[in-house]
Amino acid sequence: MLIVISLLTVIVLQGYYAYQDFRLKTEDYQRDINTALVEAIDWADKVRIDSIQLRFGTELRDSSMYHIEPSANRDTVRIIDARTGIIRSSIIVRDRERRLFNSEELYELVLKRNRGLLEDNIVTYWADSLGKVLNEYMGTIRMSRDELNSAFDRALEKRSIASEYKLIYLKRDSVFEADNEEDIMVTLTQELRMADAHKVLAVFEKPFIGILIRSWKVLAISLLVLAILGYSFSFLLKTINRQRRLSELKDDFIDNVTHELLTPISTLSLALESMHKDEVLADTEKTIRYLNVSQLELNRISDLVQNVLLTSIYDDGKPSLNIQRFDLNQLIKGAIEYHKATSTKPLQVIFDEKDEVSLIADKQHFANVIHNLMDNAIKYSHEEGVEIKIDIEKKPDKIQVRLADNGKGIPKGDQVSVFDKFHRVVSNDVHDVKGLGVGLYYVKTILAQMNGDIFLSGSTKKGSTFLITMSNS
Repeated sequence: MLIVISLLTVIVLQGYYAYQDFRLKTEDYQRDINTALVEAIDWADKVRIDSIQLRFGTELRDSSMYHIEPSANRDTVRIIDARTGIIRSSIIVRDRERRLFNSEELYELVLKRNRGLLEDNIVTYWADSLGKVLNEYMGTIRMSRDELNSAFDRALEKRSIASEYKLIYLKRDSVFEADNEEDIMVTLTQELRMADAHKVLAVFEKPFIGILIRSWKVLAISLLVLAILGYSFSFLLKTINRQRRLSELKDDFIDNVTHELLTPISTLSLALESMHKDEVLADTEKTIRYLNVSQLELNRISDLVQNVLLTSIYDDGKPSLNIQRFDLNQLIKGAIEYHKATSTKPLQVIFDEKDEVSLIADKQHFANVIHNLMDNAIKYSHEEGVEIKIDIEKKPDKIQVRLADNGKGIPKGDQVSVFDKFHRVVSNDVHDVKGLGVGLYYVKTILAQMNGDIFLSGSTKKGSTFLITMSNS
């Protein structure tokens, strides 16, 4: 529970961090588009003023119309009508500007003052014909919408903003109302100097994508952290479930071992107790029968202990192997003869023998593999009879042994885990066949040690088929 709470806390904190970063990026985005629009308007207005200055300067420099000279005490600069000699306007010269001027500097001084007035949108400074000229220019030269669009594009590109937008031009008393405020972002309304518009604003459609692009690093890190946390938590749950399952299997294994050992021990104890009786000792036939029973039960106990010991050895991954070349046909025929002699059920084995098939492996362990598979086929078969089919397929680089039976089959839920340690097939929550659940685990492990493998190639209610693959080099 503590792990879950910790994980949820980290997820919430990471989500909050990502949200805060996205919120800040949204504010930055809003600020950037506002700044970009102001910058574009300033640029477009500069182009407008430059145009007016160019025309005004051309008019002012026409010597047939105007003449510029300083006053006697140089406290003013006078603009004189060249045709009449009348002073049309004067500019007060600041103290720091009182010096000898040449004609070009006088023109530049007038143009500089005029530009400052234009930037403040003032044209009443020149009260005479120059003022009329300026008013005429102000009425005909206005800010260009195309120039504003181009300047706005450049300002947005400089800030890496590529979202689609639309400029909305408004009259002085007009108000913009958005149809759907959820999918748009609107800039602040800015004053404008146009003949047909006094205000402008920009509407950005689906700015969410642009903001996400700005936040991609934080979002990517957050998603990566969440993915790692999710994977770690999933892996932890799987590990816990696997450990819990392993613990249950071990408990089941201990119960099975105890049960498997108690039965032969009880039989052996009863046989030995019976042999202490005089009438049994006097009867040679009974004595031999009890001795045979005792020997069988001792062999059974020995097999159980041997299986447990072998499982421990294979877990260490260091079994002692005696690799040699042997006749595979003879090994399989020997296993068939053994099970025909010992099976308590009617047994029929169909063996498709191949000529001259030799295998390089540990002969004893490979024999154990075949015995184990045949023993399982017999144990999990129907009482009325067992049918086993064995065939060998020889390929250039490998040899395959296929063993099929007509047993009850392995349920789908158990097929994935059939080679797991301690795993046993349960029928109606009851282990109706004796065993420790280490046989197929042993088979899988020892074959891997001999560069081989085994697969459950198919299983239905009509039987199961196992395929053994061994390297032939």
